[in-house]
Amino acid sequence: MTGICAFNDDVAMAVLAGLRHLGRQAPHDMAVIGVDGFDVFTPQAALSQDSKAARRNWLRRILGA
Repeated sequence: MTGICAFNDDVAMAVLAGLRHLGRQAPHDMAVIGVDGFDVFTPQAALSQDSKAARRNWLRRILGA
């Protein structure tokens, strides 16, 4: 395994802590991606989304509007 895409940044932070506990570090030993876009000290990739726009798009698809 070369990387983990966590459900959110809290889980990504737990993964980073686990890596440190094992004597490993991101991104050298494992890539870690979180989803929320929190600013953290350890470099990582983070994704964020416009939740309101996502809900509008899904409603349009569901309702066919």
